Amino acid sequence: MIARLLSHRGLHGPRPRTMVDTTVLQPHEYWLTDFARTMNMPIATVHKWHRMGWVHSRKVAVAAGRWAIWADDHELARLRRLRTYKRQWPEPRYPAALTTPTPRDDARCTTATAGTAVQRV
Repeated sequence: MIARLLSHRGLHGPRPRTMVDTTVLQPHEYWLTDFARTMNMPIATVHKWHRMGWVHSRKVAVAAGRWAIWADDHELARLRRLRTYKRQWPEPRYPAALTTPTPRDDARCTTATAGTAVQRV
């Protein structure tokens, strides 16, 4: 609770060295927390999107198992539309166009399917 209060005020401790190292992330990758901040959304929502397979992600071993989220400009636009989409009755599901990640060439990326991480090839 105190950490959240300090974080909201921009008062937090230094980041771990691996999160500061610019060689760890690939182009268009964000740390999960940074991605949530960029999208102005709760971290829990990003975790859910990861579990649902709605974002490209990979677990970074050198960063103590932290998750990196991949999103280029096109993918960020899709995820912003997903974030602002208002579901209406009688169709409570999100459209597949918003929940299907853009294909990515990098084989190290994973998406979650039915709650388990699957390696994309």
